[in-house]
Amino acid sequence: MLASKLKVKGTLAGAAVLSALASTVSYADVLSTTFASNNARRGNMFDITVANALTIQSFDVNLASNLTKDIFIYYKTGTWVGFDTNASAWTLLGSASVTSAGNDIPTAVDTPDLALAAGNYALFVTTDGSTPGAILYTNGTTSFSDANLTIFSGGGTAVPFVDGAIDDRIWNGNIHYSLSAVPEPETYAMMLAGLGLLGFAARRRKQKTEVAAA
Repeated sequence: MLASKLKVKGTLAGAAVLSALASTVSYADVLSTTFASNNARRGNMFDITVANALTIQSFDVNLASNLTKDIFIYYKTGTWVGFDTNASAWTLLGSASVTSAGNDIPTAVDTPDLALAAGNYALFVTTDGSTPGAILYTNGTTSFSDANLTIFSGGGTAVPFVDGAIDDRIWNGNIHYSLSAVPEPETYAMMLAGLGLLGFAARRRKQKTEVAAA
């Protein structure tokens, strides 16, 4: 009878731990700007605000048709304004060679993950600067938001960190990111209770084995 009860408790404890772990699983999302371009240069600098800690996983860009280019992604804390010709202020996240999916069609750019705490950051999406008009964008000022992320309009750039950016340019693209759910206090309590029951059941099994072997 005791063994049966322990088995049930062990099963319930395992379920409790699995339920608690499930609540911490991350989910993926994407924030889009626009792909209705009316201008182009070689890159875009723009600011973002992260409301909840997240991890950027990849980007989509608006690359001019019939091009295969290396796309470079840089980032920094704070704003891009005043740092468009200051290469030392930026960190290279990564680069990828991509072939355009066509004008005003998202072209995927796979990058290393970028984990960001809540705060303000700047991103620089650019080619190597050898092809004028490679990156399509839209004239204007606006922002795009969801519950976790905001993308602001920024500047259009030519040769990276050499020519200053032209203001009021909207980056055309998508930011793919993941967001981890933060467990509630009750979840931690459930995990601790479940682990405690599992430990108790394991000790009882060990004691039974020792008695049987004696």
